[in-house]
Amino acid sequence: MAHIIDLACEITEIRSRYLRIHDAVFGLSVRRSASVLQRRTSAFYGDRERELSVLEKELAEMESALAEVNSDEMTKRARNEVHAALMQYTEKLVAVVADLKRICGNLSLDEAGYRRLSDTGESRFRHDKIRYDYAIQELKRWGAKMNELFATF
Repeated sequence: MAHIIDLACEITEIRSRYLRIHDAVFGLSVRRSASVLQRRTSAFYGDRERELSVLEKELAEMESALAEVNSDEMTKRARNEVHAALMQYTEKLVAVVADLKRICGNLSLDEAGYRRLSDTGESRFRHDKIRYDYAIQELKRWGAKMNELFATF
């Protein structure tokens, strides 16, 4: 079980780094404001996209490590539940990181075109942001499940 807890801690650390990127992209930050004022948003979003690529690679390693958890460690039902929930949580985190990476990539390539309204009155950015927000809600739901399982373990 110690291995699963170690993996959960590593995944939590990756999530913390993802949250810093999310805040830089969507929050009021000095770096983002300076980029906007200097008309360097393409570079700003490109840097965030590269950071998210690193996180994707690390999460792929975590998914592999979770898939290889020794069944000897998984003798009790509670351990099986923790393992399954951690796998789902990691899957949701992968989706959230991929969605934010897609948004940053599109913003770095053509921010004005990406935010431009179509004939239907919706921009591609808005569509992707709605998808991203839904993925965040799923991640939060699984995070709450993880907290509940670890609290009763």
